[in-house]
Amino acid sequence: MKLIGINVSQEEAPSFAKGVMPAESELAALAHAGVSLLAGAVARDDYSELYNSISKRWQEQTTQEELRNAFKVFVDGKIPLTAIEGKKPQFTASPGFDNQGALVMEGKYDTQEFQVLFHLEFWNEDAQWKLQPST
Repeated sequence: MKLIGINVSQEEAPSFAKGVMPAESELAALAHAGVSLLAGAVARDDYSELYNSISKRWQEQTTQEELRNAFKVFVDGKIPLTAIEGKKPQFTASPGFDNQGALVMEGKYDTQEFQVLFHLEFWNEDAQWKLQPST
């Protein structure tokens, strides 16, 4: 057998494909987007936008109604997670990748009313970070 040629792409692989940690500002924006999606879903008691934003892997494991039931305590308690708007997330541990390649972030928001703690896991799908269930 004779090797005729090899096609090599000159395009740079995206940082997530190389396991490179996004910049601090990107991490903060991603964390804020994830918590804001939940805050909006709770405020509206409508989980369609949140459901449509989560990873396909998570969508295969859950429904919008199951998401609603999981976060029902926030709705029933009238906990205004939207108090995070205009605030910046503070990481309580260094963001990193778990052994399956998920981007894991832990942190908090300090609001005047209460402290919002978060543990978020993101999976890269189609060159976008998507929320996935915590393992």
